[in-house]
Amino acid sequence: MMRWFLRPLDRYVMGEWTKIFLSTSLGFPLIVTIFDLTDNIDKYLNRNLTPRAIALSYLYWIPDNMFMVLPAAVLFATVFSIGAFTRHSEITAAKASGISFHRLVIPILCGSVIAAVLALGLGELAPRTNKTRSELLQETRFTNGNERFNFTFAAELGRVYKASLLNVERAYMEGVEIERKGNEGSNTYPTYIVAAREAAYKPSGWALKEGTMHIVTGAG
Repeated sequence: MMRWFLRPLDRYVMGEWTKIFLSTSLGFPLIVTIFDLTDNIDKYLNRNLTPRAIALSYLYWIPDNMFMVLPAAVLFATVFSIGAFTRHSEITAAKASGISFHRLVIPILCGSVIAAVLALGLGELAPRTNKTRSELLQETRFTNGNERFNFTFAAELGRVYKASLLNVERAYMEGVEIERKGNEGSNTYPTYIVAAREAAYKPSGWALKEGTMHIVTGAG
């Protein structure tokens, strides 16, 4: 029975299928990780997260990513491996040797069953690793109203405050813009616009960094 499963043809079919399966199941999560890191690196750095914490968070994200991609990996490995066998007439050669197509794909069926068992294990593991990832990224701390994006606030005296990012916990803003609408045609109470790359709250008030101020008077 053991020799029946260890034929050279079985090892060859299983090897070709496994190479595509591993490339897909490991490659897709890597691509997702790169895209997610590119989109969120500024947010993580604004939370003062260390590079080690960010790297560990993506390490703990692997089970969830692999769980999502395993069905596609099995499909890709099956389609592309059988396609390669057909393209190189290997299925025809196997049939000429008295091996049926159903017998030829038994290693692929076994690999698919192993992948299904692996997916069940990852499904049980993913919630735990996702919880650890959330703790590393401080998701709970920064999703309870402490962080806002594209924030706009209309204050007294006609001032409007805008910020692309507002972090209450750190008393920090990015992409700051302050606009005050003055009296039309007045030089004593003109309209002005203040723009700054970032702002941080100090005991004396908000301190703007790398900012500019434009005043619109009634002179022109």
